[in-house]
Parts: sequence; C-alpha cells; structure tokens
Amino acid sequence: MQGHDYQYADLIILALVAGFLILRLRSVLGRRTGEEAPPPDASPFQPKQPPVQPPVPPAGSSAPAARGQVIDFPATVRPVVPVDPSNPESVIRSIDPGFDTEHFLAGARKAFEMILAAFAKGDLTPVRAILGDSVARNFDAAIAERRRRGERLDAEVGGFRGITLARAEATAGELRITVRFVSEQTIVVRDGAGQIVEGAPDRSEVVNDEWTFSRKTGSRDPNWHLVATSGA
Repeated sequence: MQGHDYQYADLIILALVAGFLILRLRSVLGRRTGEEAPPPDASPFQPKQPPVQPPVPPAGSSAPAARGQVIDFPATVRPVVPVDPSNPESVIRSIDPGFDTEHFLAGARKAFEMILAAFAKGDLTPVRAILGDSVARNFDAAIAERRRRGERLDAEVGGFRGITLARAEATAGELRITVRFVSEQTIVVRDGAGQIVEGAPDRSEVVNDEWTFSRKTGSRDPNWHLVATSGA
C-alpha cells in the first residue's frame, strides 16, 4: 500500500506542475495587444475610436511632404506685353514670342523669287504647296489666259531695294503677315512669233508688291502659305 501512496503523490505533483504551466502560457498568449478583433460579446454600437492623426507642423514651418502627396507650386504668371497694332513685330510676338524677323524675311525673299519664276515659266508645281487656294486659282487662271493668247513671259529679279514687314494681323487661330517687296525686275512679254509686246530685256523696273503669308497658330506645320498678293 505504501508504494501506491508514493505513486499517487507523484501524480498529484505532476498535475500541479501542469496546471502551473498552463496558467503561465495563458498569461502570455492570452494578453491583448489592441490589434485583435473585439470579443464576440462586444457591442457593435461601441463608438469607433478616431484614427490617429499625424502631428500638424506649426504655421510657417516647411515640413517635408509624404510620399505620394501632391505639392502645390505657385503658378507661373506670364507678363502681359502690350500690343501695338501699328507695329507688326509687336502683334506677331504677342502670338509667337520667339519669332525671328530676319529669318522670316529671308524665307519670304526666297519664296518670292521661286513663285515669280514658276509663274513666269507657267508651271506652279514646285511651289503649289506654299500657295493658298485663292492665290493658286488666280495664278492658274493668268497662266491659262497667257497660253490662250500664245504669249510667253520672261521675268527676272535683279535685286531688292527693300523687304520689310508691312502689317500683321492675329485672328482666331491664324496669324497673317504682309511683306512689302521693293524689287528691280526685268519683265518681257513676247507673242507667239517671239516679238516683244511689252517690256524690254535691257531695262529693269522698280516693282512694289505686298504679299500676305498666313500660318495656323498652334499648328505643327511650321510652313507659311501665300494667301494674297497686291501692288503696294
């Protein structure tokens, strides 16, 4: 009987030790950290804890923006440049601040010489891409009339006395620049038999022309088109 008593006592000690360990585990594993879901018996109408707001920097401080935050920069204000309607360059630069007058007039001179040569030859193919519709129609009609009469035109530009900006006009979506050409030209008109009916090959004339070039503002096409011609 005495041996059974010792075994019974050992079981009691083991049970006490096991109970002690279970209590210790529960004290550690059962501790709440505040991140767990509320227990099942908690009321769904408990007031929700407001989210923790980040500290607000004091006024006047320049705290760094968090990643992904939009930073508002002060808007860049373009200075308002007064436009003088009597000054062509003032009108042009109100639309195109980077306008290069010298470069434009050099291109206008080249266009003038090319178009005049094509018109005299009676073939507008090389320059048709830079002619406006109405100008192309007028030139075509003049060439057709010359051919009907059997005449030939010889025209040569001997030089320029002046190439200047005459006017500029900015309308909705379009910029028009009128250039005044003062040139020395030799113009000779011959009939079908080769006889001169107008002009003289050894005499030049001073001719004043005003040509208007147009370009769509905001267009990707940088080319200008001749949209009107007249005598100054």
